[in-house]
Amino acid sequence: MVIAHLTGAATVNPLTAPISDYAWIPGGYLMVWFSASLLAGCGVILAHRVHRAAKLWPELRRPLRWVIGLLISFTVGLFVSGVLPTDLPEAVSPTVSSMIHRIGAGWALIALPAAGLVLAKAAPDVLLPGHSARLLTVARWLLYGVLAGLVVHFTLFLIFGSGLPGFGLFERIGFGVLIQHVMLLGLAFGNQSAAELNAAAAAAEERLLRTEGGLVEIAGAVPCREHRGELTEHLTERFDPVRDQVGDSRGVLDHPADDQTVAGPRRPPVTGPQGR
Repeated sequence: MVIAHLTGAATVNPLTAPISDYAWIPGGYLMVWFSASLLAGCGVILAHRVHRAAKLWPELRRPLRWVIGLLISFTVGLFVSGVLPTDLPEAVSPTVSSMIHRIGAGWALIALPAAGLVLAKAAPDVLLPGHSARLLTVARWLLYGVLAGLVVHFTLFLIFGSGLPGFGLFERIGFGVLIQHVMLLGLAFGNQSAAELNAAAAAAEERLLRTEGGLVEIAGAVPCREHRGELTEHLTERFDPVRDQVGDSRGVLDHPADDQTVAGPRRPPVTGPQGR
């Protein structure tokens, strides 16, 4: 995008013209498409990270599903806006391609901060300590600013036939904050080591044992033998993807079946650096 701004400085006014107008300078379409695809790829990576966190935090699965949905819609909207160009600046009436482009770009500016807002408010435990407050602040400023700007822009367009003065500058500031938000989301998840993944997976299994009743010891009751196979199968099905990440292919129960005791979920330490 820096190259596009420098190349098109003589023909595209950055204060009034939208970023998509750089598609009409020589080589500009590829630069706009590549920039949009790069950000869309970041959205896919973030959605995968949230999906992996949902397996480690079963009790937070519902809000994390909303986050995943918003991140996927952000990815689709941004990719579509990069593939379908806007109209030429001298175009009188908008084409279908231009309308889809504008809707996709506008939705991308809304969906990403909305995902960060839901993540920071409803599931801060999945983030590294100290990142949720910063993420919440940036998400609020970006989301409320984009909504206010779009409402004013379309209101002026419907009343006077021209949009927000300085819309180009507004759009560039919005996308600059959006890129910062993508970076904050990536830093908030961090790059956990194998030991940290082991600890998170063990804690997730422990929480599952406590919350999903009927198969574990509750108020001094000992589960009967026929429940042990069900418990093992349940936890294996739930946490197999986690074991794939940390290199643990052993079963949940370490000891043979016994009428009186059931071994707690244990996970041997993983050697070697593994991370997200």
